[in-house]
Amino acid sequence: MKKVLSPLIRGYFASRYAGVQQWYQHAVQCQHNIFDYLVYAGRETAWGQRYAYHQIKNTKQYAQQVPIQDYDTLQPYITETLAGKPN
Repeated sequence: MKKVLSPLIRGYFASRYAGVQQWYQHAVQCQHNIFDYLVYAGRETAWGQRYAYHQIKNTKQYAQQVPIQDYDTLQPYITETLAGKPN
């Protein structure tokens, strides 16, 4: 049993290691991709519409368009989400 599991485990971790290496070697591009996805996915939400996510093309524009928030500003959105309100 040990001889069977060892190659399986080694294969699994080799695959995981390759994925981690991709993130490590291309960290900035991965972060830009995630940013682009989040802005795209959020453009139809109430928050995305409030801050015109459909116009945002980069992080600099995001920083200019979306002000820093505190909990008191976010609290109504959190409450609505916890209550099950979509969007």
